[in-house]
Amino acid sequence: MSCEHVLDRFVDEVPERFLCPICQGVMASPVQGPCQHEFGCDCLRTWLSNHQSCPICNSYLTIDMLNPARLMRELIESLQVYCDHHLHGCDEHIAYGQIQSHIRQSCSHIRCRMNGCELIVLREHLEDHEGNCPHNPQGHNVRMSTLSNLRQDMLLKVTENLQTGVLDQLEPVERRLKQNNVRVENFVGKLDAVSIPKHDTIARAERRRLVNYLGSIEDVTAKLIQQISELKNCLNP
Repeated sequence: MSCEHVLDRFVDEVPERFLCPICQGVMASPVQGPCQHEFGCDCLRTWLSNHQSCPICNSYLTIDMLNPARLMRELIESLQVYCDHHLHGCDEHIAYGQIQSHIRQSCSHIRCRMNGCELIVLREHLEDHEGNCPHNPQGHNVRMSTLSNLRQDMLLKVTENLQTGVLDQLEPVERRLKQNNVRVENFVGKLDAVSIPKHDTIARAERRRLVNYLGSIEDVTAKLIQQISELKNCLNP
């Protein structure tokens, strides 16, 4: 276990004697040798993997000579800290050694237990949240079942209603639109067939205007036919 370097989680300023001389963090699982100098366990073990002396007094020291510094551990674990969830609303001050127990059992806030969800909620709201959590596989199955039921209801109440009430009327409309486009093409052909001398600019401009007008009708009609076709496809999912 590494030493604690987030010192602002402690309610009061941490006395220097509780800081590991090697890393300057609050000592975790403090240990000591015969010289009585105390260090964080992991820090001192790492040091002794490359040295055979105390980092402070340089006296001979090996890993086999280490003993737990029980009194120092008790003092450190009694230090008051803010709850890890204090930014979410928990205002309690807890003994450093009890923080994990507090978070698991009594904190007013709790992290969602679904794998992949990082949300912290009120403990009293946890069950409701997890039931609807996007990371809850059972919740996913419930949502998919709901969507399936809604789809069936949609097909019954929306699609079938349109099929019986609208499609029957759209069929003759679509047929008339297609017939109308054929008539438009015929009229364009008749206009093109009218012989107009180049010097009669007024008559040529009028023919151009009529052709453009018929072209606009043809474009709008073609779009309506396309939209009717798309609607018919939508009504047959």
